[in-house]
Amino acid sequence: MSDDEAGDAYNAEWARLWQEARGRDVAEAERLVREWAARCAPYAEEWDLQLLACVMSDPRWAQHHPVAALALAWRHRRSRPVHRSLRLLWRPRFAG
Repeated sequence: MSDDEAGDAYNAEWARLWQEARGRDVAEAERLVREWAARCAPYAEEWDLQLLACVMSDPRWAQHHPVAALALAWRHRRSRPVHRSLRLLWRPRFAG
């Protein structure tokens, strides 16, 4: 598989993941994200998977669940500053 084909396959998987996760429960979206990460992104950290699941299910998840967003950011404060995590949750740049 050439680099272009691999990139196209990755992008197709990423787009399919967004379509499948949109509007689903966060737990179900997290399951889909974990399956995707096992195939395409084994380097992803726990925090990244949880963040993706929350934002993919609803781009405004942090605005609808501010206490849960703060708890999630606080739990992973060792890997990323809390204010940065909250910024990513509050206004995700990759929410398509």
